[in-house]
Amino acid sequence: MTCLGVDYGERRIGFAVSDELGMTADPLMTLSYREAAEVWKKMTELLRELNIDMIVVGIPKRTSGEEGPEAKKVRAFIEELKHHIQCAVETWDERFSSREADRLLQELEISPARKRQKRDAIAAKIMLQNYLDFKRIQGQSCTN
Repeated sequence: MTCLGVDYGERRIGFAVSDELGMTADPLMTLSYREAAEVWKKMTELLRELNIDMIVVGIPKRTSGEEGPEAKKVRAFIEELKHHIQCAVETWDERFSSREADRLLQELEISPARKRQKRDAIAAKIMLQNYLDFKRIQGQSCTN
């Protein structure tokens, strides 16, 4: 039961993947893209190569919990995604995941360019791990 975490952005998408037991998440990659076709191609490859059972897409929410304009863009991405893939898609609150990724990257002594490339994948990992932890506490796996 492998889950793919997705941190969607208009220029970059961060991906993370769970282990088969749905216990831990690891950053996978960041995809910089110009056209949607690149996204669908990469997602299809990842689903096949990693034997993904479910995709968890982070929804950016305001501190108040409300969804703003960025969340609408993500929801539009999810609707398009459902036309291109054949597995279940869930959403998860990604509040503060990018900020936490920035904090973690601050501790690493790597170039700013490498930090930018890693940020989205680490944010996806944080979001996916939060989702997996919640499901485990509820006595569920990532696919139910």
